[in-house]
Amino acid sequence: GEARVRGLKGICLLAETPGYSTPSGRPIVDAKASRALLKVLTQILGVEVDLSGLERQAALTEEFMERVARLEQQVLEQVLRVRPPSKEKPYYV
Repeated sequence: GEARVRGLKGICLLAETPGYSTPSGRPIVDAKASRALLKVLTQILGVEVDLSGLERQAALTEEFMERVARLEQQVLEQVLRVRPPSKEKPYYV
């Protein structure tokens, strides 16, 4: 990469995240992924960082996403009760 061309040492740490957002489009920060990345980084650097605030936010985010999943399942069940899936094959595929 560019660092090698310029004679620089570099490292990249990435945290995978599903990228959730609210219905209005506001992104939901994935504190769980941030926490995981910071734990690795602090181990690499040999430093201690207080992650208690991030731990609390990760727990809240996890709880929120579980609620969203339950609501999504409830909505899907209600939709299927009102309009069961068609047994006909779609003609447009």
